[in-house]
Amino acid sequence: MRRDAAACRDNAVGPNNGLDHASAASIDNVVTIPATLLGRTLGFLSGEQEALLARAIVLAYDLEVPLLNDH
Repeated sequence: MRRDAAACRDNAVGPNNGLDHASAASIDNVVTIPATLLGRTLGFLSGEQEALLARAIVLAYDLEVPLLNDH
């Protein structure tokens, strides 16, 4: 995974996402949990951020899913 300035910018989230401070989305340590353990919503992704996250997941896990558009 890229660890440069562009990568940090690409996964940046913050007040525009409903959060109270700047942060970053990461898929480095994904785990599954039962839906019953989920708490309140902390923030949200824009449509573009959601598409970029989906693309990152497909590429990171080498899934055989067609990408909707090539960035």
